[in-house]
Amino acid sequence: MHKHPLFKRSTALFLALCFLVLLNWNCGSKFSFGSLDEGKIIYDVTFPFDADNPYINIYPSEMTYIFKDGKVKITLASFAEVVTSEFIIDNNDRTFNQYFKVFDDKYRLQLNDRGVEDMVNTLPALSLKSTEEHDSLAGYLCNKTMATFLNSPGESISLYHTAAIDMDCPNWCNQYSSISEVLMSYEIEQFGKRMRLVAREVNYEEISDDEFIEPQGFTDVNMAEMKGHIETLLSDFDD
Repeated sequence: MHKHPLFKRSTALFLALCFLVLLNWNCGSKFSFGSLDEGKIIYDVTFPFDADNPYINIYPSEMTYIFKDGKVKITLASFAEVVTSEFIIDNNDRTFNQYFKVFDDKYRLQLNDRGVEDMVNTLPALSLKSTEEHDSLAGYLCNKTMATFLNSPGESISLYHTAAIDMDCPNWCNQYSSISEVLMSYEIEQFGKRMRLVAREVNYEEISDDEFIEPQGFTDVNMAEMKGHIETLLSDFDD
């Protein structure tokens, strides 16, 4: 199928942005409010340095995170779902699968605990500083931490995280692993792009086991191959 240059280039950036999301997502297993241990978190997604980008409307505007019995599914979709990205995480054995669908191309990246550690180590390093400040997000009292990307030492960002949501090891698979609470507002950076995520809703609802069934028809790739696909698409965008 012939791919229009507009779609090819715009989806290139979206693919890269989806790739970095998993690296910075919470990987906790359950909420402990009464007997409720399943539900959904919805995050608003914005791109603070891309407001004037002509392709901004095709970027994802929200991210959903569903959880049940130690399993997690994260979903993003571009405008008209030209590109979709899903992540299915099993926190019981610390493995995850990442699924990208771009037009007719489908790729799956599978990593175990060691693979996640290796991948996180390739990301920009961070310096964190705790504060005594607080705020409320999605109805939860949050503590504030200041973070600085070491590749941009003159700029700090505000992180908000809450102890009110009881998740096991919420940040073991991201750059904020030293924060023991669930992240409710944070920023991530990779491939020269900055993404901001802010929790909008926390909904307790029954989740079907079918949500965690792995999609079929994806080609298995390793981390280097996935990185190569993304860089190829990004180079098309820069042409």
